[in-house]
Amino acid sequence: MGEYGRMVARKEGLSPQVAVRDVLVHPSLDLALVFARNLGFDGVELSVGGPRLREHPIWSRQGVSALAAERERTRIRFLSVRLESRRVRGLLAEDPTLREATQKLIAGLISRAAALRADVVTLPLPLPDDLKEDQQKELIVYFRDLGDLAARYGPRVALSFSRRWEPGLQVLDAVSSPALGAELDVVAAARARRPVEQLAEELGPRLVQVRMRDLNAEGEICSLGSGVVNLIPLFETLYRRAFQGYCIVDAPPGPDPVATAAANLAHVRELIQTAYQMLEGPESPEE
Repeated sequence: MGEYGRMVARKEGLSPQVAVRDVLVHPSLDLALVFARNLGFDGVELSVGGPRLREHPIWSRQGVSALAAERERTRIRFLSVRLESRRVRGLLAEDPTLREATQKLIAGLISRAAALRADVVTLPLPLPDDLKEDQQKELIVYFRDLGDLAARYGPRVALSFSRRWEPGLQVLDAVSSPALGAELDVVAAARARRPVEQLAEELGPRLVQVRMRDLNAEGEICSLGSGVVNLIPLFETLYRRAFQGYCIVDAPPGPDPVATAAANLAHVRELIQTAYQMLEGPESPEE
């Protein structure tokens, strides 16, 4: 999309910023930031919660300072900090000790994300098919408190539901906190046979960000544009709703992660341009 097109789209309300998940560009965070900046991404998503959870620099004061210094050096923002789903699942554990430990982990992550001036903390929460009523009530109470905490620190919390959207939306409605919203995962919606544009419409102002991935005919996650999911209706919906959130590129890196990231970014920009032109007509610098 040309500079004029981007300028007009932002002026008209369609201004999603595009970030890339750090580990999909390069395993070294320092180099991931540099590559993301050079490729033209608006920011990166920090991935937290791997096998060596506490070794991530975000958990120490020195580490946060080093990350902040890298942010200033590379001039690229941390748009999102994502806690891996296997860590978030502790919120649903039967063991109260594990639930409490997970809650403390998330609270600590929010404070550190705030120190990095990250806009969003993303929590993938795969709700089980047999979610019990008392579990749902406990989640509502917990997320109300978490919404208050996030409002004090600054980052918005985006819950991502890989399945069972209805209970997830019910939790969001019951909590009713401006600091708590949702992530729309394109692949999760497609696997649940829910049109992504329909979910975007349902979420409305609760939609914080869109996780950009694609599915091939065999149901495997693939690079953007190489699959079967039609994303143009989604971007038309985002345009009509004047979406101000983020698109997080989270597609397989392929044999050349940097080249794949560049192609994915180009595809997202093309989707933005296509949606704009379908709704508003072709770009016209003389208008």
